[in-house]
Amino acid sequence: MIAQTGEHPECELKSEWRRDTPYLKAEFVKDIQSIANSSIPENSDNYIVVGADDVKREIVGCNHADFDEAPIRQLLESHLDPTPEFEVLRPKTTEGVAYVILRVPHQPNRPFVAKRSIREKPYVHLAEGQIWIKPGGANTGSTQKRLVTTRAEILSLFDNTEALVESRVTDRLNQLIPDIRLEERTRVQGRTLNSVSALTSTDMEFEYYLEQVLGVGNETQFSLIVERLRDQTLGVWDCDKRSEGSFTPEEIAAVKEATFLPAMNRIVLLGLLLIKFSAPIEWFNRLAELLVEIFLESNSLGRCVAGINKESDVSSLEEHRSHTVPAVESLLAAYLLGGYEVSKRNDTVYTKTLFPRIVTPVTPPYEEWVKNGLYLWWPLTRFCGTPNRQRDLMVLDRYGKGDRIEELVGGKKAIRKAALQLDFLVDWHSFMSLKGMGEPATIRYFEVELSSVITQFRPHYPYEQVDQVMPLIEKIWASLSTGDHEFWLLSDRLAELFGSIELDQRKAMLGRFLLYAKRQQDEWMWQARRLPYHEHWPPGIAEIVDAARLAQSQKPA
Repeated sequence: MIAQTGEHPECELKSEWRRDTPYLKAEFVKDIQSIANSSIPENSDNYIVVGADDVKREIVGCNHADFDEAPIRQLLESHLDPTPEFEVLRPKTTEGVAYVILRVPHQPNRPFVAKRSIREKPYVHLAEGQIWIKPGGANTGSTQKRLVTTRAEILSLFDNTEALVESRVTDRLNQLIPDIRLEERTRVQGRTLNSVSALTSTDMEFEYYLEQVLGVGNETQFSLIVERLRDQTLGVWDCDKRSEGSFTPEEIAAVKEATFLPAMNRIVLLGLLLIKFSAPIEWFNRLAELLVEIFLESNSLGRCVAGINKESDVSSLEEHRSHTVPAVESLLAAYLLGGYEVSKRNDTVYTKTLFPRIVTPVTPPYEEWVKNGLYLWWPLTRFCGTPNRQRDLMVLDRYGKGDRIEELVGGKKAIRKAALQLDFLVDWHSFMSLKGMGEPATIRYFEVELSSVITQFRPHYPYEQVDQVMPLIEKIWASLSTGDHEFWLLSDRLAELFGSIELDQRKAMLGRFLLYAKRQQDEWMWQARRLPYHEHWPPGIAEIVDAARLAQSQKPA
């Protein structure tokens, strides 16, 4: 084509095409802008061939390395709005001579306008707002670029103005119609709402629906939601109608995936929204009661399952198909909800409704768990077919799905951090209950108020760097002096007793706890044949940890 025709409206030939000075850079941008603004028919292309002599009509060659597509695209993106579509081809002749073809297809987004100037005092080589064009039509052989100067010419650059407007209107309607439908389906009419299923509506429909329920304080509608969720998380197992040993792991897996997990997902979304919208505490308390009931359903389910292996475990939630499914899923939900409030909402008013809930053991994993225990304390892993996985990782596995739940919490990292912070807070409470660790007032609280339950906790946050829980540590540290948020304790009575302790003793107990947590972490890392993390405690906190370390070193062996 080059040999027979040479340069023509669809193909411009350049022996070289430099852009190493402001002037040449501007010419380079204007060359591509003018071709992209020309009338290229659909399914057609225009070309610039670099390394071709128009006079001799032959390939003279150029350096492929000078025409990498990425810097060319970057140059155009920074100077044109929008960026034209193009492709850089780097072929060689049969004799091995390298040359470059820049292909510019039909451009549906014309016109392309200069959005940034290229200057070289005292000259302006490319001015902001300029529109350069090539004639490019069938009736002209010119390949020279020129500025657009009239309104009519600008309008002519739109291939089909009517179609463009229609397309924009359609796009806007497609955005608005779902919102209109959502609003109409969930509209409050007087003090009643139309029927939107708590289970089958989309997350956004459910959220808008709940906003309406909260807005009018419609407790009846809220109760209806809770009862529907109860049916799908408790009634779905139908344990009362089953004989002993009649439930197989395969049946558990089928119910879990088809009905139970979707309902649990909606419970978590409901809980997050109640916290986000500062709903009445009594409403969230209803949800906390339901979570505990779901946990206890594992006991009923255990009586229906054949051949429980108390020593077995699995590696993932997907493989989890034992009678402990309700208990594990209940606690994963609770840890996300409580962790979200602690880490993102900077409070514990809703998390307090989860403490102190006392539950009967679900096939005891350890000998000490033959007695009743606190709900949030229940160990999740390594027994009766439960996943052998950290608590925070299981929360992430279950709820880090890129949906509205993940968005509300703040992303995958935030989900994991939330679970770890509640894990830390529970261990802080457990520490207060243990002789030789807590203060007499806190130990007495657990002995009197919770005398018949296990308070020893098996935490998972020590498996991670302290950075994950440092925000909560700093909040607790600050509260020791101020009493803010009732010292971040989940019991008002415990907070009252803790506040009666001298400030120095409160600080000393926190120092002992942080040292205890660090030693748990070090022990685990040595067992895993890893060097322990070196923690950098903030000022003040470092002092109480060092004081605790010194006090323990001075104790008689």
